[in-house]
Amino acid sequence: MRSILFLLFLSVSISNYSQSFETLFKEYIPEVAQQDEQTYYQVVETLRRDALLNPTLIYYRLKYYELLFNENIKDNEKNGFNNVRSLVSQYILERNTWLKNQIKKAGNYKKRSDFITDTKLFFKEKLTEIDVDDSYSLDDHPEEINQADFFAIVFLTGDNRLQYDEIVDYSVMRNEAEKSKAAGIYYVYEKLLDEQEINVKNLENEIIKYWYLFPLENNLSYNVDAFELLIKYLENKYSIKKLAKISIYLGGRYLFIEEKTDLSIALPEAQQDFVFGENFNSQGLIVQIGYKFPFTETIGSLSYINVGLNFSFNFSPDKSDFNMTIYKRSNISGKDFTSELWNLNNLEVSNAFISSGYFKASTPVLFVGTYFSLEVGFMAGVSHLTYDATYSYEYTKVSVDWDEEWGGYTTERLANYVVENETETRSQTDFRIYPSVDLTWLVAKPINLQLSGGYNFAEVKVGVSF
Repeated sequence: MRSILFLLFLSVSISNYSQSFETLFKEYIPEVAQQDEQTYYQVVETLRRDALLNPTLIYYRLKYYELLFNENIKDNEKNGFNNVRSLVSQYILERNTWLKNQIKKAGNYKKRSDFITDTKLFFKEKLTEIDVDDSYSLDDHPEEINQADFFAIVFLTGDNRLQYDEIVDYSVMRNEAEKSKAAGIYYVYEKLLDEQEINVKNLENEIIKYWYLFPLENNLSYNVDAFELLIKYLENKYSIKKLAKISIYLGGRYLFIEEKTDLSIALPEAQQDFVFGENFNSQGLIVQIGYKFPFTETIGSLSYINVGLNFSFNFSPDKSDFNMTIYKRSNISGKDFTSELWNLNNLEVSNAFISSGYFKASTPVLFVGTYFSLEVGFMAGVSHLTYDATYSYEYTKVSVDWDEEWGGYTTERLANYVVENETETRSQTDFRIYPSVDLTWLVAKPINLQLSGGYNFAEVKVGVSF
C-alpha cells in the first residue's frame, strides 16, 4: 500500500508540473481569452499561481474569467475580481503565518543538523508582503464550496476527465485526495529516514506547494511537520555517504611559468658534468587518481580530504639554444694555470621525455548543490627528465706558465684530440611543490569535468567518480 502511495505521489507531482494547466483547465477557460497568445499566457500563469497557493482559488479565478471574457463585465465589484483578490491575500497571510511558525520550530529543533540555518532561510525567502483584504469570506458563501472542491480535486489528482455533478458532495473526495497526497509525502519522509534513494525532484517546492497539508498525519501519535521533512531531505541529499569516493581523470596541463631543467654532459678529463643548455616543460598529458576521506556526516566545507596521485608526461619539451664552447681554467700556483677547452660540434638532444609524479591533497571550501565543488590544496612531488645527447668535440688542454725573467707567459700544449659522435643518455630529477585549486563539475553521473590551477599552471581534465 505504501509503495502505491509513493508512486501516486510521484506521478501526481510529475503530472502537475509537466502536464500543463492548458490540459487540466483549458475547457474551463473562455475561448475569447485563448484567442490572443499573450492574454492566454497571462490567464494560465495567474491560474497556476493561485493553484500553487491553494487549489480552492482555482474555482474563483475561473469564475472571474467567465464573467470578464464571456459576459464582458469590466466592473471588478461585479465580475468577481475583488473577491478572488481578497481570498488570495487571506491565503498569503495564512501561509506567511505558517512559514513564520516553521522558522520558529526549526530554530527550536533539538536534534543536531547542519541544515537548520538553510531550512530557516528557505522558509524566510518564501514570505510575501501583502495587504490583507478580508472583505470576502468563504463562510458567507457555502453554495460555492462544492464547486471549489471539485476544481481542487482536478488539480490534486491531475485528472481532467472528471466532470462536475452538482448532486455529488466533493468535500469528501477532496479530503481523501488530500489525505492520499499527505500519505505519499509522508512515505517520502520514511524513505529519507531509512536513507534510501528517492526520485522526487525539488521536494522543497512540493513542501511549499502543499503547505496547507502539514503537519502530515500518520498512524502513529507523531506527526511530521514541514521543517522536519525539509531538514531530513537536505541531510539525505547532501549525505556524505552519497559522495563518490574514488575519482580517475585524464587531461592536459599547461605551465604559464615553465619548469626549467639543466641539460648536461659528462666530458672526459672534466671530472664533473658540464651544463650546456636548458630544457623547458610547458605542457603535458595528465593521469590523476584520488580518494576522499570524509570528516563529517554531510557534504560541505572541510567535510573531507581528497588525496591522490597526479602523473604527467611530456614527450616533446622545448630546449634552449646550446652553449657550444666550454672553457675551464685551473690555477696551479702564483700566476701559473692550465686551461681546457671543449669546442662542441653537431650537438643534438633527442628522445627528451619528462615524467612527473605528485602527491596531491585538497579539501572543499565551497559547494553549489551537489554538482559543483571548489577545493584548495597542494601538489608535491618530483619531475624526472631523460634525454639522449649526441655530440662531437675537439678537446685542447694548455699549460700556461709565468716567466719571471722576461715578464711574460709561456704556453705548452698538453693534449689535443677530436671525439666524433659521442652519445650519452642522461637523466635529472627535481623536487617541486605547488598550491592548487580545483573546480569540479559533475556533468552527469559518473562523468566529471575538473579545472585545476595554481600560480603557474592550468589543467583541464575529464574523468569518472564512483
